This record gives sequence, C-alpha cells and structure tokens, in this order.
Amino acid sequence: LGDVYKRQLLVLPSHQRRGIGSRLLRLARAHTPTLLYFGAQPEAESFYEKNGCRRSLAAFVLQPEAGGT
Repeated sequence: LGDVYKRQLLVLPSHQRRGIGSRLLRLARAHTPTLLYFGAQPEAESFYEKNGCRRSLAAFVLQPEAGGT
C-alpha cells in the first residue's frame, strides 16, 4: 500500500462475512510500515476489534446546518 492515503476501503454487504475484510486488514498490516487508522462505523467496531485493532481516537462529525451556507 506504500505511502498512499486510502480514504475508504469497503466490502460490499453482499460480500461481507466471507473473510474478505479480514484478509484486507492482514494485507494492509503486512505492507504498510506506518500506523493504520480506521474510522469505523459503530456497527463495524466489533469487526475491527476481532481483527486485532484497538480503540484509539474518538471521531466527531459536524453536519452543515439545513438551508445554511
């Protein structure tokens, strides 16, 4: 994966629970010499924990105001 910033890496719902995501994480870990950070959706947190990731930074989202600029 080198020094490339990957914004999103997703497994389509129709292909989940087949080990694809776990294999992708193993590949990322094996080929990335730096820290890997994942901003997981709450429903995916257990997947990351099961695959050896530990909880770290909290993330926050600020939505634009409706009708505002």
